[in-house]
Amino acid sequence: MTVLVTGASSGIGRAIAIRLAESGENVVAGVRRLSDAPVHSRIRPVALDVTDAAQLAAAAKGFGPLSGLVNNAGITFSGPLEQGLLHLQVTGSVTRPGRPVWS
Repeated sequence: MTVLVTGASSGIGRAIAIRLAESGENVVAGVRRLSDAPVHSRIRPVALDVTDAAQLAAAAKGFGPLSGLVNNAGITFSGPLEQGLLHLQVTGSVTRPGRPVWS
């Protein structure tokens, strides 16, 4: 089984990628900079900026079949209060047919 985790360079995405790898899953860790990828024998880092359509298309060819996706990548923009605050966080869950990857 192989699970793709986007936003795996830090925070929740990194923790999920490591937890999945420790649970025996093969993980494709999508990161903006390969140097930021979590290190584990079951983790394969891939440069993946989810805001770049060409990079997404190129990366998808190298994944092979996936059994799960944690779409964790997010980005925050902030500015003066009068301009407002835009926060975009895309999240997902990881499941296998019939059961969760972990409980």
